[in-house]
Amino acid sequence: MTLSFHYDKDWRFQALVFRVSPGVSAVTNQTRRAAILRAALALVFAASTALLLKIGSLWMAGVIGLMTAYYLLDLAFKVWTFDHLARHVLRQLARGWRRKAPRSVSLTFDEDGIREIDGGIESRCPWAEVLSFSRSQGLISIALGNGQLAWVPTVRLSAGSSSARDLVTLLEQRGIRAS
Repeated sequence: MTLSFHYDKDWRFQALVFRVSPGVSAVTNQTRRAAILRAALALVFAASTALLLKIGSLWMAGVIGLMTAYYLLDLAFKVWTFDHLARHVLRQLARGWRRKAPRSVSLTFDEDGIREIDGGIESRCPWAEVLSFSRSQGLISIALGNGQLAWVPTVRLSAGSSSARDLVTLLEQRGIRAS
């Protein structure tokens, strides 16, 4: 069975791939983890202040209270800065993607493997080099043995393309596991 997929690689495609890429979620998770650690540290300082007030050392409680306030302000500033920076980077990426001229991409899945023609450059990958595939919102990504990914945007296919369901069936018949 031969399947063909055709789509335009434009800024919409780049945005779709960017949203599902592992780098975005790693940055988000790292930021959340840092914010949680800072908040925990601020709570420890606040608890220490309360304990010192109970004991009666007003001077030490004031110092720890100031340190707690500093950490809370630092946390709020860093979260705001990161959010602002992330929005700025996303705007710049979208502006850059919109400037690029769209390219036509054609993917063919046949008995020999995968053949991709992207802007006049042809690439081939035998079935033995196909490691796994995954589905996400509007996109099927296929992991290849050389560390690259083949993308099939299921929501942006041209007329005459095969269906995404047929592709998943073909990959499963070939013994390629979903990840």
